[in-house]
Amino acid sequence: MGTPPANPKAFKRTPPNKIQENCTFIFMSVIYKYLFPAVLMIINFQVSTAADSVRVKYPFLKTAIEIFKEIRPALPPETILNSKIDSLIADQEQHPEMETSFQVSTLIGQLLLERGEHPRALELYKSIYEYLSLNESPTSATEQKKAGIYKVIGAIYEETGAWDQAMDYYIKAMHICDSLGWKDGIAMVSNNLGKLYFNQK
Repeated sequence: MGTPPANPKAFKRTPPNKIQENCTFIFMSVIYKYLFPAVLMIINFQVSTAADSVRVKYPFLKTAIEIFKEIRPALPPETILNSKIDSLIADQEQHPEMETSFQVSTLIGQLLLERGEHPRALELYKSIYEYLSLNESPTSATEQKKAGIYKVIGAIYEETGAWDQAMDYYIKAMHICDSLGWKDGIAMVSNNLGKLYFNQK
């Protein structure tokens, strides 16, 4: 006996709209499973690369963030300074620019001083000043930053008893403030100089 002919009524043909839905479902599944994670990896890599390139551009920032990551586990979990540094680092990675990098680094320097790590803070502040001197245009804002760094370096030397070096850096800061006609800066440095003179008596 031969094979009986197939009964056309025994087979249901999938409607065209169902076929299209199934194809769409399979296509979207492939996208979510393979393509979407790949795109996220590319985006994350680009963000990470951008942050790394900023840190290479601002070597003082790279140093500061490495220091902060090192000491962060030993710090109190919730303090205003620590939270501000965390926030600025996140902001810097999203919107890399000199101003944010400067704020992050100087705050980490302040944190080091609060921990009594004066040599590391001194090294960090000097690296910030060196970068400003060699790479930034001598605008009023840049010169104010340099005067502020000189003032902090002077204060570090004063706290560690190196009064001659403290005097040198305070005077350097004063010269910059005078050249800018920056009255607030002059007042702050004058206050530091007055304290230094008083302590030397």
